[in-house]
Amino acid sequence: MSEDMFCSFIEKYQSSLCNLAQKVDELVYLDATSAVIQGRKFAENLLKVIYKEEKKNSTQNFSPTLYEMIRELYNDGVLDKRLQEKFDFLRFQGNKAAHDDKEHSQIIALKVHKQVFQLAGWYAEVYGSPDFETPEYKEPKPATNVDEGYIQDLIKQHIQQFTNKNTSATETHTSTNDTETFHIEQDLEKGESYLIRELSRLKASSQEALENVGNFSKFKDYLHVERNIQRNLEKELEASQHKRKKLILLSGSVGDGKSHLLSYLKEKKPQLIQDFTIINDATESDSPEKNSLDTLKDKLRPFSDQEYQMGNEQIILAINLGVINNFINYPHEDLTFNKFKAFIEESKLFTEEITEVYKDDSFTIINFSDYQPFQLSENKVFSNYFNEILQKITRKDTVNPFYQAYQLDIQNDTYTVVHLNYELLSNENTSKLLNKLLCYLILEDKMVISTRTFFNFISDILIPTETSIEEIKIQNMTEFERIDYSLPSLLFDRKGRSEVVDRIQKYDPIHERSHSIDEIINTIYSSQDFNKAIERYIKEKSYKKILNPFVDLLMEKENSLEDESFQSISKLFIRAAFFTDPLLQEEVEKTSMRKYVRYLYGYNRMSNKIVKEIYTSVWEAILSWRGSPKRGYVYINSMSENYRLAQKIDFIPSPLGKKPNALEVLETFDTTINLAFTDQFKSEIIHFEIDYALFELLDKVIKGYRPNKKDYEDGLSFVTFMNQLISISKNSDLLIHYHGENELFSLGKDFLGAFAFEKVEK
Repeated sequence: MSEDMFCSFIEKYQSSLCNLAQKVDELVYLDATSAVIQGRKFAENLLKVIYKEEKKNSTQNFSPTLYEMIRELYNDGVLDKRLQEKFDFLRFQGNKAAHDDKEHSQIIALKVHKQVFQLAGWYAEVYGSPDFETPEYKEPKPATNVDEGYIQDLIKQHIQQFTNKNTSATETHTSTNDTETFHIEQDLEKGESYLIRELSRLKASSQEALENVGNFSKFKDYLHVERNIQRNLEKELEASQHKRKKLILLSGSVGDGKSHLLSYLKEKKPQLIQDFTIINDATESDSPEKNSLDTLKDKLRPFSDQEYQMGNEQIILAINLGVINNFINYPHEDLTFNKFKAFIEESKLFTEEITEVYKDDSFTIINFSDYQPFQLSENKVFSNYFNEILQKITRKDTVNPFYQAYQLDIQNDTYTVVHLNYELLSNENTSKLLNKLLCYLILEDKMVISTRTFFNFISDILIPTETSIEEIKIQNMTEFERIDYSLPSLLFDRKGRSEVVDRIQKYDPIHERSHSIDEIINTIYSSQDFNKAIERYIKEKSYKKILNPFVDLLMEKENSLEDESFQSISKLFIRAAFFTDPLLQEEVEKTSMRKYVRYLYGYNRMSNKIVKEIYTSVWEAILSWRGSPKRGYVYINSMSENYRLAQKIDFIPSPLGKKPNALEVLETFDTTINLAFTDQFKSEIIHFEIDYALFELLDKVIKGYRPNKKDYEDGLSFVTFMNQLISISKNSDLLIHYHGENELFSLGKDFLGAFAFEKVEK
């Protein structure tokens, strides 16, 4: 047999399988329905061969069905999820074709053709020769009596099933602002995707991610969002125009937008920045004989103590916080920077105190780290910055390069799972949920999500990286592949793509229990009408595009879902409902997070009511963690001893000295709660910081949770704090409580200084 023949590489291992694969290849354009049925036969016969090999030591006498073989071999680990879904696809489509009088879709036959080839290649690699490598798949060529134009029309019709119902493909707004016009280059070959190209520019690995002052492209200009930090910098630049000498420091961390902001100002508002020398990289060295700090010393020479009163230099320095700390503590040989160091110390740059702008006559510091990427209100966290970027990416506007690319692809009949994911992201409820989850991630994990990180996250949840564009074209994908490469799956099922994706998986709704989620699962399990379940719970059309193809398949009685396949559909079902239903989002949201946001807001505004409530909660947590035999007392020894010793805790909440923020919506704020306590003589002050992780643990303890060894490790700061309170209360009365007895005894000293032991009332 010629090596060019379809699946010829398995003939030497299983000639009967090769013959079945050949039938699929011969019939794919002549009789689509028969090709699909032959594809099912190929899957069944292939699994019989594998089943016999894997179960050769088994004593069972029955002949399992295709469904039973798939399930058993998957449970045994012979088939992974990807292979199981390929076999299920051939089983589903074959059963439908065998019982359906309608002519089967040519598109389905082409998909079957590809799945048969991939399974044949897998078999040859695993059960054939270890040196074998599956050749590249080639689409079948139409027979001479089949019009290729007809096939292309069928593909086009199949794509239109996904695009015609899509309002985002037809509703377009034209911008009236000529200065915003930005047209993408139309230079791709047929079959390539403009949308994937434009979205790929968001990746951290792309050239667009590299920021250099003076290199400000139209693409970056379009994505630019004005923030408070920009407005503050512009005010400082305007105020410094008539200054004799000025050093403006933009401090922060890598990727937070310092270089981007300077590039923007140089391109858009050059009059503000033209008199300044810009130092954008404080980590570079001018020569092999100098390190980066020596080079920076030379550049900042005009602001040394020796030249402080000389010249009229104006400099903007973009610098990371660690470099500032290293520079002011570095032993410079011929210059000193004591005035500069004193300014940095006075600014409290390396403390928790938040200052949007700190300045004197010669120095100004604007710290990017003091500007949160999200806003805080009484019961809500939300990022206007993230929202504006998402709007710029998904807005149905002719100036939007991403939407232009989307429209161009639709016109060119190029539609992939990335286009489907783009539609999902365009859903208002989906984008709002992603916004909120990222804000929670910042609060919960103290994660820094820079602009660069956010852009990369968007590309990660839209573009599958492990596939080629041909594999993710909608006409080439199976129903299961659409699930695997959908936005919810890329968000919650892809470990290792980025730190943000890894961490955000904790918010996957499939791990939560709620009335609505239980109801959804029960409906999917018990319902005989999958279509009704979709109509009841899934409101967004783009999610229905993924789920609706299963409706017809599951109408066949023989098409029972294997456990893993059912889980795949169930997970997408729950996630789709979660993404599009605000009520379900609220139902599965952690009550501890909701409470923390409320406390954080009240703390930053210095609300007496909330601050008092926070102190009360801390006291309740102490009592619940340590245990208490009597009001005002806590146990100070272990339960493992024969008796419990309790000490009276005497402490007074100390004034926090924090400036209240009177705004209704907070732009700059602390993300942790810092409390202070003192003893009754006010001779010692104990400071205690609560972040979300500790708050969540204490909230559980207050509700009756018993902390374990790991909790003691995670809550070490709280354990230390309790020990400090006990220490400053060391002169207080002690109580003794014997196990099994409902009596308390006090241990103290009488007026002669002798120890006194007496029974006390509870």
